[in-house]
Amino acid sequence: MENTNKISQSYEIINDSLDAIYGSGTDIVDPFYKKLFEEYPGSEDGFHDSVSIQGNMLNEIMGTFLAIAAGESWVENFVHEQVVAHRGYADIPLAQYRRALDLFVTVLAEAAGEKWRAEWSRCWREQADALFSIVERYY
Repeated sequence: MENTNKISQSYEIINDSLDAIYGSGTDIVDPFYKKLFEEYPGSEDGFHDSVSIQGNMLNEIMGTFLAIAAGESWVENFVHEQVVAHRGYADIPLAQYRRALDLFVTVLAEAAGEKWRAEWSRCWREQADALFSIVERYY
């Protein structure tokens, strides 16, 4: 029961934060990839159709964070498939996966601006940790 309550609570916290994030009107795609490509020069070469691929990837990351917070059972298989698929795109170091998740949370916080709360940060980081543990398992 405690795990179910934690899942419910995490999902609610994540959803609360989305109002501030989306309410800012900030498109997170450009800031996220700017940061990622600055830290990992050359990684942009893996995006053959960058406009659609980049937005889709962030949508998938967002959806996966929400699914983890909701306790969805399909997450493990989906992430496994993504890790396998990404092997065909480029030789992505495990540390880059971790950093991308951290950058994602950072960009969300920046988008929310002054409305961002410590509780939201903690919850998003917990979801990032959970997602990374799955990535690490299948890497």
